[in-house]
Amino acid sequence: QGAVVDEKGRKAFYRTLNIAVDAICEAWEKRCNTDVYYNTGVEERISFNRDYYLSDGRIVTNPNFFLGQIVSPISPIDNTISTLRFVDENGKTLGHIVNFACHCDTIFSTDYKYCADYPGELGRFLKEKYGQDSVLVFLCGCSGNLNHIDFFAWQEKGEYPHDEETHHTKMGKILFDDIAELDRTAEKMKDK
Repeated sequence: QGAVVDEKGRKAFYRTLNIAVDAICEAWEKRCNTDVYYNTGVEERISFNRDYYLSDGRIVTNPNFFLGQIVSPISPIDNTISTLRFVDENGKTLGHIVNFACHCDTIFSTDYKYCADYPGELGRFLKEKYGQDSVLVFLCGCSGNLNHIDFFAWQEKGEYPHDEETHHTKMGKILFDDIAELDRTAEKMKDK
C-alpha cells in the first residue's frame, strides 16, 4: 500500500513470492534428521576496511585517488567465518549456513546484469564437492564498511590488485577452501 509499482514490478514480486513458497514447501517435504556441525575460522585475505586515515589526517572511503597517502584503516574488521554443516543419517552433506562479512560487489563488468557474486561462486564450489542438491545459505555479516579491495596492496604495487572479471570466483574459492578445512575439524553440536 502506498508504493507505486508498475505491472512488471508486480509480476516480479509475485514470481519471487511463489518461488519462496515453493522452496518452503519443498524443504518441509524433504525434512529429515540431521547432525549439525559447527566451526569458526578466520579469513584475512579477501575482506578489508574501506575507510582509511590519510597522512594529512583526513578519513577517506575507498582512497584510490589518494594512493601514497594512506596511513591505516580507521578500525579493525571482523574476519570470522562461521559455518554450520547439516549431514543426514547416511553421512551426506545436505547444506551449509555460512556467515562472512564483505560486500557482494566485486564485479565491475557491465556484462553482468545479475550475478550472485562471490557467495554464488562459493555455492558452486560446495555443490561440486557435496552434490548438486547441496544448499548454501550465505549470511553476509556486518559488512557496511567493508569491501574486497586491499588498498595497501594497491598502494605498494602501484596497480589495481584484482582481476575485475574473475575476483568473485577467486573469493568464492578461497572461502570454499576455508570451509572445507573447517568441515574437516568441525564439532558435532549436541542435542539439548
